[in-house]
Amino acid sequence: MKAVLVLAGTGLLLAGCLPAVAVRSAPAAPAGTAPAVSTGTAPASAPPVPQKTGPEAIEVFRAALRKTHNATYKYSVSSQLPDKQRVAGTGTFDRRSRKLQSSMKYTGGANPHTLQMLVIADDLYTKEPGESRWVHLDMGRLKKDSMYRVDLADPVGLAAFSGALRKVRQSGPHTFTGTFDQNPPDTEEFLPLGAPSIIVFGLGTTEGAFSATTDAQGRVTVINAKITADETITMTTRFSGHGKPSGITKPRRTGEAFDFYYD
Repeated sequence: MKAVLVLAGTGLLLAGCLPAVAVRSAPAAPAGTAPAVSTGTAPASAPPVPQKTGPEAIEVFRAALRKTHNATYKYSVSSQLPDKQRVAGTGTFDRRSRKLQSSMKYTGGANPHTLQMLVIADDLYTKEPGESRWVHLDMGRLKKDSMYRVDLADPVGLAAFSGALRKVRQSGPHTFTGTFDQNPPDTEEFLPLGAPSIIVFGLGTTEGAFSATTDAQGRVTVINAKITADETITMTTRFSGHGKPSGITKPRRTGEAFDFYYD
């Protein structure tokens, strides 16, 4: 069977009065430079940073992913999707407080739409542009295998991406390139980072390729990725606001989802 890319659908149809439809969707970075070292007179160029490959480089990059994942951050994603579709949007994630907020715009295909989502612990709120109320769903009442659950352990996909890494090369103090498993075992869709929804099916899948940049504090700022099966998909996710308050609060105007979502 030839490997193919499939866009996974959550069927997130939450309704207070009007249902909202959500489709859950599945990168080269600018090179960093070494800082100048002062001698007290004229500035001197810092010595070149030796390239790292193999286990050492992969652990350095995984440490940057963990540091990013464990603190509050903002993100933006711009990505192709299968069948000439696209997704673009922004979000904020606070793992420690279990808070997530995002706004994603899906274009192309049969169902172009924009969906706003806000999650605080087990409380999920969604809203379409133009609606005055957010629709509330209590995830604590959902069955364990419910498609309406949002996994706050790794909603952006950074932990899954870290586990999928195959080869990593550190080409500079803040730049990395490498490959990753496009379809790692026992892993749900995790790409594009920030809007996970692409699944790779079939045999003969090749490794995905990525490039990434970190800041001076060792936190990820950009990940560019590319996956290939029956078509090639490129995606870019940027990260900012590391460690700053998320500002996520409960919406003021809400309505309850229909009871059948809990069946």
